[in-house]
Parts: sequence; C-alpha cells; structure tokens
Amino acid sequence: MAGPILVVDDDLFFRQLATDLLSRRGHRVVAVENATLALEEVGRATFDLVLTDVVMPGVDGFSL
Repeated sequence: MAGPILVVDDDLFFRQLATDLLSRRGHRVVAVENATLALEEVGRATFDLVLTDVVMPGVDGFSL
C-alpha cells in the first residue's frame, strides 16, 4: 500500500482530479484548499508527498 499524499490546490476541479487519480493508484489522499489547512494537516500527520499548487491566494506553493 502506498503512503499518504497531501494535495493542496485552491481549484476544486484540480484538487478532485488529483485525488481521483492518486486514489486509483492506491494512495490515501488528504486534499485541502489552502496553505493554512495544509500546514494544519502536516502538523497532524506524516505524508510521503505533498503536491501543491504554485499559484494560490495568500501563501503560494513556493512559500509553503
């Protein structure tokens, strides 16, 4: 079983697309819509990978 992945994207369509594709490959996926929620999730759990959108309001993927 593949490890958990955190998906961070402010666009619902792309967040759901990434979640669906990764889930089909056997990954457990946690998806959130902004950097604040992403940091909360990282504080709660360990992820093998964090996939983040580069352009988001507030804090972008480079700053995260």
